Amino acid sequence: MKKLTLLFTLHLVAFFAFSQEIKETTFKSQIKEVTVFLTGAQVFESSSGQVSAGESFILIKGLSPYLDEKSIQVKGTGDFIIQAVNKRLDYLSEQKNGEKLQALQDSIDVIQRN
Repeated sequence: MKKLTLLFTLHLVAFFAFSQEIKETTFKSQIKEVTVFLTGAQVFESSSGQVSAGESFILIKGLSPYLDEKSIQVKGTGDFIIQAVNKRLDYLSEQKNGEKLQALQDSIDVIQRN
C-alpha cells in the first residue's frame, strides 16, 4: 500500500511540474522604417504570426544587441494582453557576418597588427 501511495504521489508531482510549462514562439522581424540621428537611430520593425491560446513567451530574433531596453515599444491587435517586455541577449546562437563585413573586419585586424 505504501508503494502504491508513493508511486501515485510521484506521478502527481511530475504531472503538475510539467503542466505549467510556458510555450515559446519565435518570430523574425522585418525593418519597415529607419530614422538616423546624430547620436543614434530609430528603427521600426514589424512581425506577424499566430500565437496559441494561453500564456506564451514571444521571442523576436535578429534585433540589435545595442538596443536600448528602455526604448522598446510593443503593440499588437487582437484579444490578448501584453504583460511584460524584456530584452535578452542570445549568447548561444552564432551570428553570421556577410562577405563585405568580414572583409572589412579582416582589414581592421591587419591594420591593428601593423
